[in-house]
Amino acid sequence: MTLYRDKAPGNGNLDLRTIKLPDPETAKLDSGITLYGIEGGSQDLCKIEFIFRAGSDKQQKSLVAAYTNSMLKEGTKTRSSKEISEKLDFYGAFLEHYTTPDTSVVALYTLNKYLAETIPVFLDLIFNATFPENEFFVHNRRQLQQYQVNRKKVQYLASKRFRPVIFGKEHPYGKEVEETSFADISTEDLKAFYKNYYVAENARIIISGKIDKQVIPLLNKYIPKHSESRLTSSELNFSINGSSREEVIIPVENVVQSAVRMGSLMINRTHEDYAAAEFTCAVLGGYFGSRLMKNIREDKGYTYGIGSRMVPLKNGAYFNIAAEVGTDVTSATIEEVRKEMKRLRTEEMPAEELALVKNYLRGSLIRNFDGPMALGERFREMSDADLDNTFYQKAFDTVETITTHEIMETAEKYFHEDGLSIVVAGKR
Repeated sequence: MTLYRDKAPGNGNLDLRTIKLPDPETAKLDSGITLYGIEGGSQDLCKIEFIFRAGSDKQQKSLVAAYTNSMLKEGTKTRSSKEISEKLDFYGAFLEHYTTPDTSVVALYTLNKYLAETIPVFLDLIFNATFPENEFFVHNRRQLQQYQVNRKKVQYLASKRFRPVIFGKEHPYGKEVEETSFADISTEDLKAFYKNYYVAENARIIISGKIDKQVIPLLNKYIPKHSESRLTSSELNFSINGSSREEVIIPVENVVQSAVRMGSLMINRTHEDYAAAEFTCAVLGGYFGSRLMKNIREDKGYTYGIGSRMVPLKNGAYFNIAAEVGTDVTSATIEEVRKEMKRLRTEEMPAEELALVKNYLRGSLIRNFDGPMALGERFREMSDADLDNTFYQKAFDTVETITTHEIMETAEKYFHEDGLSIVVAGKR
């Protein structure tokens, strides 16, 4: 390698606009499910991910969506939970499952050489779950105990109350779990939810990693082609009944810290301004050197950490500022947040700060697309919102081209301090 001492080295920054994301390969299975494949990686393994439109927004009772998803592995018509666990463990495979407000996901990580052994077990627990009563009792008791522990924590109390304040208590995104929820739920609720939503016509599949040629034949063989169940979705009301500006205090005695949650409704990924709003949110509190961190952590010493984030959902969105602060500085913290939000929309950002945020987001975005499984996760996020790769290409372009004036305009539209709702658990 030749060194040229008379030329300054480049800054090493990759222009994100030069990145072209690969489109996934698509296939239609015999069951009618659409499969998306993202090939890559050097290791001979893959992730098979089923995504169902079976989020908590669909449930009639609290906990039903999450319980249904987490109990799939607790037994089928032909296998006990122990047999499922031991079989997958033996072949070095493992499961991942979670529920969001919009979807429920269950995924299998497996070595390709054992696909013929792991896929039948995986598909059995997805399509033939039985929700045994004894397993339900154990699971429900464990979750209740965890709830009783959590409700003593100010962080949990503030986070739990925030979405109902933003959306309204009867909104599909705003319903709260209460202690009575655990007594109100039964296996019959889970079975009804499962029968309605865990059907082929309500699913899509994403496979990422080294995609073996036997995957599709195995999926076709073990996914039921005909089901007695049919998707019957009721019309959900996503009209907002929350307050655009509300303050809720949850008093908690004998604590040294208060949990503060501040935020407001926000545009979601389908809006043309979303990329600019996400960038602006990062400036405010989206990384360690953000304005909120510099002011409230480094300058004032009110907290160890404070951050802001966008939470996009399919039928709505919100942005959230979160911190745990000393009870004696709770009010002062809230006022400093307001000051930083006002400064964001009224003062031009220094060029050095703009360059710093752009560099941070370049690195963050590159990490988010590192490898086929990361690409699969990003594609799932897009497809949850019925979007394609142009969404991320727009985000790349925004990072490279956004100006201080555009940030001020965006803050004026979407991050006005007078529109905040506030939840404090502890002392105001």
